[in-house]
Amino acid sequence: MAAVVFPAVPLRPLRRAAEAGQAFALAELLRWTWRPTVDVLGGRVDVRLLRLALEAGTRLVPGAPLQPSLTRRPELITGVDGNDGLSAEWTIPRQPVEGAAVLYLHGGAFAFGSARTHRTLTGALAAESDLRVLAPSYRLAPEHPSPAALEDAQAAFRFLEATGIPADRIVVAGDSAGAYLATLLVAQRCEAGLPAPAGVVLFSPWLELGCAALSDADHRCRDPFVSPNAAKRLGRLYADAAAGPLAELCPGRSDGSPPDSTAARVAPYLIQVGGLESLAPGAREFSRKLTSAGFDCTLETWPGQIHVFQAMHPWLPAARRAMRRAGQFARERALVAEGRD
Repeated sequence: MAAVVFPAVPLRPLRRAAEAGQAFALAELLRWTWRPTVDVLGGRVDVRLLRLALEAGTRLVPGAPLQPSLTRRPELITGVDGNDGLSAEWTIPRQPVEGAAVLYLHGGAFAFGSARTHRTLTGALAAESDLRVLAPSYRLAPEHPSPAALEDAQAAFRFLEATGIPADRIVVAGDSAGAYLATLLVAQRCEAGLPAPAGVVLFSPWLELGCAALSDADHRCRDPFVSPNAAKRLGRLYADAAAGPLAELCPGRSDGSPPDSTAARVAPYLIQVGGLESLAPGAREFSRKLTSAGFDCTLETWPGQIHVFQAMHPWLPAARRAMRRAGQFARERALVAEGRD
């Protein structure tokens, strides 16, 4: 395992202190506002209402403006089981690498989010990689428990192949719960003997829905973003209702976690985690197991950063550097396959 702690580039003391202060202020703000709000509302308010509020807020409050070099285009993926059509969104650079793409699976604890809510991440990834990024708005729990979201992710991958993009020029990426889906998607393709993608990018992956290790990790470093109890509640919305299918998708793992050594007869992984998040130990363990099984995996730990800190790239210099590295990784992986053709 190539384990890296960033920033690896030298920073002047004043700049380092300023960046650390920014990250600390954000973490404390979330620790005293967002985390307790999720704890209270998550147990008392219907998930569907919270989802509607999140989507409404995304529409009303402008995020980072779309870069002039990017365009967005809606897409409808048909032929998805149990679905009239899967809505998705393309983010396209002005001069994209031809015949390659990123499949981006958004986070949101399987119950929240869409291509729209994660435009900050998909836009940055497209800009930094010069690759087209397709983000499906997969079906959400609890209305659609496992394996609905994974089925939609599979359909999106097949859609990219149907457009003429070979599997080995598709980079699969995701954040949090979306990173879980990305890992399962890759593992299932491996088990089915299907061509592997070009590479995998995971931002703050949530790899253990049972959250067995979260309490200890949270005790050592109180996660500013989400408590173990809230994570467990949300994980159950997706996994508990369909333990059978999850077990079939992950042979030998009854808890729904991605398989370890079988996870990835695949091109390299890049995993980025924040130093303050309680999910970081799970990512480190998964990375270690991948490496011990002979797979190429780079794990980056960014000190002082929160869960999916990359989404803060319009404001945090460390997040911009992380997105730059992720984009460079995705582009390099896509071009490796081009060089073999």
